Amino acid sequence: MKLALDPMPALRASAEAKVNQWFDAKAQPHRDAAHTAKRAAATAGSPYPVWFSQEAALRKITPAELANLILSKPDVVGHRELQRQQTLAQIAAAATPDALTSIVDILHKS
Repeated sequence: MKLALDPMPALRASAEAKVNQWFDAKAQPHRDAAHTAKRAAATAGSPYPVWFSQEAALRKITPAELANLILSKPDVVGHRELQRQQTLAQIAAAATPDALTSIVDILHKS
């Protein structure tokens, strides 16, 4: 009796760990948290939190102008998370070890 073990579950887990490690290295925890908080405050609108209004004053603009400035910029944290999720979906769909390797290799080339 021969047993054929599928190596793909272990290879997928390894690829997922590499992808998460790569994205973790791209993160800047303090900045990411600040950008997320600012985007949430800008989206919620007036009345703005005190810290938000204080930053606007430091920039010599109104809180509404700061909100517009923030919302005019791309959501880098959200975009990075979408990229991570897309990459994890590619890993889940990969059918061969070579496909997994190419997915991880693409990250390291970017």
